Amino acid sequence: MTPTGEEIGRSVEDVRSLSGALQVQVPAVAESLDGLTFTFIAPVSFPLQAGGYVSVDTPAGSRLGQIRELAIDRAQGPEVVLSLGTFGDVHTRVPFDRLAGSGMMLTASEPFHGGATRVR
Repeated sequence: MTPTGEEIGRSVEDVRSLSGALQVQVPAVAESLDGLTFTFIAPVSFPLQAGGYVSVDTPAGSRLGQIRELAIDRAQGPEVVLSLGTFGDVHTRVPFDRLAGSGMMLTASEPFHGGATRVR
């Protein structure tokens, strides 16, 4: 039996729901290999903008950084299995959006990884 539009609609809604749950769980973290520049990810709900400022926790304490580049990044989440009638089980990855970008540290620090990031 071919899956009905209703069955497909439910599966699509399940994937959208999981995608939304993944989006809100994205941590706001930054990393730097040189202590002068940084890259970061954050939830799409974060009120960030290019040219804006963030506080980043580094080994040397909280430091101020300025965002230079900012984009929405589509990440691939976990694989899920959807049952679609006679099509059987369909394996798919759940995409979700997050913010990703880079910036400059306004006060140099040691290199860091996983530094909590807050909007200033």
